[in-house]
Amino acid sequence: MGDASAPKKIPWLFVGIFTFIAAGLLSLAYVYTAQIRNFARESQESELSTIAEMKALQVSSWRQERQSFARTMFASSFFHQKVEALRRNPASAALKRDIQGGLDHMRNDYSFEILRGMIVLPTGKTLMFYRAEAPFQPGTESVRVGDEAWHTKDVIFGDLRRDEISGKIVLPFALPILSAEGKDAEPIAVMMFDLDPEKFLYPLLQTWPSARKTAEILLIQRQGQDFLYLSEPRQWKNVALNLKLPIARFRRARSGTPIGEEGIIEGADYRGHEVLGFIKSVSDSPWLIEAKIDAGEIQAGWSRGVKILAAIIIACVLAAGIALHQMWKWRMARLEAEERRKWDRAFKNQDDFLRIMIDVMPNAAYLKDPAGCITGCNAAFEKLLNLSKDKIVGKAFGDLTSGELVEKDVETDHLLLEKPGVQVYESSLKAWDGVDHHIIFIKSTYALPDGAPGGQVGTMIDITQRRRAENELQQIKKFSDGIIQTMTEGLVLTDSEGRFTFVNPTAAALLGYMPGEMVERDVISFIPKDQHPVLRRADERRAKGIADRYELEFLHKDGSRRMVLVSGGPRFTGVQYGGTMAVLTDITERKLMEEEIRNLSLTDALTGLYNRRGFMHVAEQQLKTAGRLNKRVFLLFSDVDKLKHINDTFGHMEGDRVLIDLANILKLSFRDSDIVARMGGDEFIVLAMEAAKVNAEVFTKRLQEKLDHYNSRSDVLGRYTLTLSTGLSIYDPELPMPIEDLVRRADSLMYEEKRKKK
Repeated sequence: MGDASAPKKIPWLFVGIFTFIAAGLLSLAYVYTAQIRNFARESQESELSTIAEMKALQVSSWRQERQSFARTMFASSFFHQKVEALRRNPASAALKRDIQGGLDHMRNDYSFEILRGMIVLPTGKTLMFYRAEAPFQPGTESVRVGDEAWHTKDVIFGDLRRDEISGKIVLPFALPILSAEGKDAEPIAVMMFDLDPEKFLYPLLQTWPSARKTAEILLIQRQGQDFLYLSEPRQWKNVALNLKLPIARFRRARSGTPIGEEGIIEGADYRGHEVLGFIKSVSDSPWLIEAKIDAGEIQAGWSRGVKILAAIIIACVLAAGIALHQMWKWRMARLEAEERRKWDRAFKNQDDFLRIMIDVMPNAAYLKDPAGCITGCNAAFEKLLNLSKDKIVGKAFGDLTSGELVEKDVETDHLLLEKPGVQVYESSLKAWDGVDHHIIFIKSTYALPDGAPGGQVGTMIDITQRRRAENELQQIKKFSDGIIQTMTEGLVLTDSEGRFTFVNPTAAALLGYMPGEMVERDVISFIPKDQHPVLRRADERRAKGIADRYELEFLHKDGSRRMVLVSGGPRFTGVQYGGTMAVLTDITERKLMEEEIRNLSLTDALTGLYNRRGFMHVAEQQLKTAGRLNKRVFLLFSDVDKLKHINDTFGHMEGDRVLIDLANILKLSFRDSDIVARMGGDEFIVLAMEAAKVNAEVFTKRLQEKLDHYNSRSDVLGRYTLTLSTGLSIYDPELPMPIEDLVRRADSLMYEEKRKKK
């Protein structure tokens, strides 16, 4: 019976079940937490972008309303006549009161936030002041705005500035008073105002359509490499127009790259707090709207739910642990009872088992007394010496055989008598067949129940056949090693863990290594990340006993990629999967040639865009995708206007440059997922799938903005103007049509527009 005080075995089965349950619950908690966090983050990003766009639209509308209203009011005969009369009679107090009354009417009845103003003549002389406690000297920005209004004959906004006398933030605003002589009228005076942004502009920014505690909307402007804050932050005062933050302090959300154009940003704000924000430009102005919120407030929204979930998970894990512990105790009690019964049966049959086991042993075994005489042996010993047991028992080895075995046997017997223990040695023995056999002797002493030396027990292992087999295998190994080392194809072996166990020189040279540098390293460390799924699928097939061929990219030591054809199959040790053996063939050059041939057949050589054939092939797949997603698709067919004139005037090289530049403009104007192609000559085509905030109007507006920017470049300005004639057709998944019909419809609309231009 076993020792009751012996330590119990660790219940690995129950530990594994408990670990599996705990890991599963924790994984579910992690996934759920990540989903909550991502949902909160995405919801906040959407809210910030919506608010920033709404505020940018409101501020833009505010500017446009002031400009439109000013144009309407000051184009009226009232102001023209009064200012003209005042210019002839500058000392007339009545005229000044009339003009002041008209301005008061604008300010009070139409919420025109005039803080003060003045009317200036072309000579620079001030004709009159409005709402000025004393005549004031306009600042540099006001003078600049007035001068620009004079020359452009239009209403002009200036940059926000802080008045040196009052300390208030003002917005310079100027408009010309034109003579009543039609569209060619010239300014007779300029009205220059300082508008008060605190009356309407700043309150417009301070209305936040949510209950966020740290939410804030700011009016900012890029100034060099900094953001200049044009409105007062909520938590700091008297810093507008003085507070600057480096643009590099912010970064694009999640990607970590520095910010460029408008969009979601994150970084430390003016307080040093980490915030999440959205920047949106105000159209027709240098202003930007920044809607932001503290990152800590976003996290606080979902952290309470996560804590409750964590408490539930911990309680479930503890309950599972207690239940498994009780099951383990019950199972251990059953095992102990079974163990007692097993030991009882073992003790009862031990003697019979030992006798039978010794007798059926394939190796020869014997017993000797302290004097060296054999007292017992098994059947294998009888067969080895070709003698029966009655002729063996009572004799020493010297009586049964001769040679070095006898001397070695006597020597080891003396050593064991002097120092009991185990002796292992090898010797030859002339057996019944007359052949010298190579024998390994294992001898040990044993004691009698009273503690006296009982003699020796010995085992003889015949390794003659194994020696011969080893010699033959050595010869075969040398032969096969020679073949493998000189193979022109790469040959590799891996173990069941996915590590290289053998790499021939050709396979190592293929990747720029020596064989020793690759052995014992994981195969996956030589594979690019995007190829890992290919390797995993191949390993799964190998584990199922499937051999096949597949293409796989490897990383060369210099960082380049090599395309390899892998041909191989699994290796098994008995029924256990032992790894793979594969032949590697370098097909990199062949793949490059195939890719080059494929690109030549689908792309335009001048612009690098798809050609007609490539477009038709890819567009058909895009329409199928749109049908599955139930999305509309826009097809824009465009033709360069007056390209022949450019070729004839500036040469065909300039014409080719125009085509290349137009290809780049189209790629910048549309998304990476949109298909842009050159159909031939000066005809280009774009296929774009409709998205939530992307429609045909957005596409055409973005393209026109890029063309306007191109035409304003110094190397183009004055030489020619790049314009397009376009036709737009729309694919409706509810009324599908072939891509050819879609192209023909857009082509017809494009030529109709070109005829109208002519």
